[in-house]
Amino acid sequence: MIGTVFSIFSLAFGLPKDSVLIKVIQDPAASRNHQVCLSITILNTSNQRFLLYSFKKLSEAMDNDAFYCDGDISAVNAVFLFDSEGLQKYITLSFNRGVNDVPLSAGDLRRKHEDIKKQIVNDRIVLQPHSEARYNLMIDLQQFKLKAGEYDLYLIYASGSLINEILGRSLILREQADEDAILFQGCIKSNRIKVQVE
Repeated sequence: MIGTVFSIFSLAFGLPKDSVLIKVIQDPAASRNHQVCLSITILNTSNQRFLLYSFKKLSEAMDNDAFYCDGDISAVNAVFLFDSEGLQKYITLSFNRGVNDVPLSAGDLRRKHEDIKKQIVNDRIVLQPHSEARYNLMIDLQQFKLKAGEYDLYLIYASGSLINEILGRSLILREQADEDAILFQGCIKSNRIKVQVE
């Protein structure tokens, strides 16, 4: 089914309400089995050019809306899924703690941190003023362990103060200068759409 309205709310710190909006629809032609293709349109009605880190990577929501919109987060494009009774569905996490687990060294942790930073930067977009951009992103619903039925889905893109700590202020300032853009700080919630699980 197609969502026809833009976001319910957009809280961009220091900008007029609804300066940046997200609309999401399902692309049935590109969806396969449990892989759902979401066609995402992001609209910028402001005069600002924005950096949105981690925008091109969908993550499964691990908490409720408030957690993502309180400003004390890094940057995430989170997928929220609700059953017909309005209960939020979460992915099932499993941790493999085998006998061969070896503690990570300081060097391992530094490399992991650098890998995370690289991924966040690679998944960023630059949103031009008074424009819209479209992206097709896939989400695997199988990880939610869903029963057959209809579910409501929406996205929240959030970027908060922790992105400065993860990427480092100097990297962000350099990218802002290179792209002549400012770091988007805020929370944008998309419209809801229906997805069918068989």
